[in-house]
Amino acid sequence: MNTPTPRTDDAQWGTGKVTTDFARTLERELAHERERSRLLLTAMNERDDGYIESRKRMSALESALAAEREKVRALRNALQSLHDEQNGAPLSRRRDHWQMAMNNASSALAATENTP
Repeated sequence: MNTPTPRTDDAQWGTGKVTTDFARTLERELAHERERSRLLLTAMNERDDGYIESRKRMSALESALAAEREKVRALRNALQSLHDEQNGAPLSRRRDHWQMAMNNASSALAATENTP
């Protein structure tokens, strides 16, 4: 503030009443502090908006990452199943199991081919 605030003990011990100048100075200072508080809150809200937008983007990225991890899990399971069938009993005995493993692998691959 440009003008110093008069000491309250001067106003209190002088005449026992607060002078008009003293009251006006306090009112100006109060208005100034309220405006300053309003500006600070506005600035904080603007920063919070950036934070909120960042959290929304982070949430979207986490969802996309979870979907990609699920695709990787499906591919890994399909490959493991093919590996197990290939290294298992002779193929002639397990033709149905082999075909099921191939179908699972094909569907897992089809799910990942449409991704950018």
